Amino acid sequence: MLARALDQGMNVEEINGLTAIDPWFLYKLERIHKIDQVLRSNSLLSLTPTVMLQAKKSGFSDVQIAERLTDLPW
Repeated sequence: MLARALDQGMNVEEINGLTAIDPWFLYKLERIHKIDQVLRSNSLLSLTPTVMLQAKKSGFSDVQIAERLTDLPW
């Protein structure tokens, strides 16, 4: 539900107002969501070391990163 709200353009403050979820936590989720979108818009060949590092620091596993890349067969 939170990912859908972010997809629809809601910001952290709006989500906090509706759910009372801690803004700190919501900002962390927003960052993960944005990295997920960046990964889904990249291919293996276009993935930069910076994006890979951000994804790894945000907790994405190698398998999760691979699943989101656009040119892999799975």
